[in-house]
Amino acid sequence: MNHASQSPSVASINPKPILDMNYAFAQTAMLMAAVRLHIFTYLANDPLTAAALATLVKAEPDPITRLLKCLRVLGLTKRKGSVYRLTPALIASYLNVEERPSLEVEGRK
Repeated sequence: MNHASQSPSVASINPKPILDMNYAFAQTAMLMAAVRLHIFTYLANDPLTAAALATLVKAEPDPITRLLKCLRVLGLTKRKGSVYRLTPALIASYLNVEERPSLEVEGRK
């Protein structure tokens, strides 16, 4: 029995399912980082530059800039000049969560 004849050729292998899982993991990691750093809470209060946000979350500006760019690609933030703000859809979701005191949100007082 020839194993080579039973295995699919490299050209016939579809990498999309594996790549989709990898992208989903990366998106989840970015979202979790933003939640843990309270990025959405700070941006819900005021639009901020990456440097100002980095100061608030006690982080270096470069990683915060990269995170904000990723959040922008995901449609969660938008940027005008150097200032980042939440997208309208995220603001509506955020306010909806904040108005429900029975819902537990990490870090909310």
